[in-house]
Amino acid sequence: MIAQAMEFSPAQRLVPVIAALVVMTFTLELIRRRKLREEYAILWIAGSVAFLVFAAWPKLLFRIRDYLGVYYLTTVFILAFTFLCLVIIGLSAALSRRADETCRLAQQVALLEKRLADLDSKQAPPQAKSESAPSPPPSPGALPPKRTKDRKDHGAARPPIA
Repeated sequence: MIAQAMEFSPAQRLVPVIAALVVMTFTLELIRRRKLREEYAILWIAGSVAFLVFAAWPKLLFRIRDYLGVYYLTTVFILAFTFLCLVIIGLSAALSRRADETCRLAQQVALLEKRLADLDSKQAPPQAKSESAPSPPPSPGALPPKRTKDRKDHGAARPPIA
């Protein structure tokens, strides 16, 4: 029993179809560029296919509503919103796992760099400090030392501003 035999204008049918196609194309392009992993893309593709089906055949949504006994279309949208919230929660959990993994890996790299520096210092022969010894090269990303002009403020030397 279809309660409402609504007729939709071509514009009302075309806009959702175009929107669904844009979402699907955007998702496929992100997969192609390797910006979106397939495991997450499946949800977006499935959602855009469902969006495309309901946009192409809007009366199908009313038939499903009548079959389920839901007489307020708002309930269907609440269910769709709930589904999207669950997707967002799942993606947030995956993002949290990745952040924890990144932190753990950064800590491991720091420990390995320290171990490597300790091994280098044990293997390097001790050098006598002298005025003529060249200074070590700056590390990549290090800022060059600031040049300060000698100032004469009542005979007191000021430390350079860092």
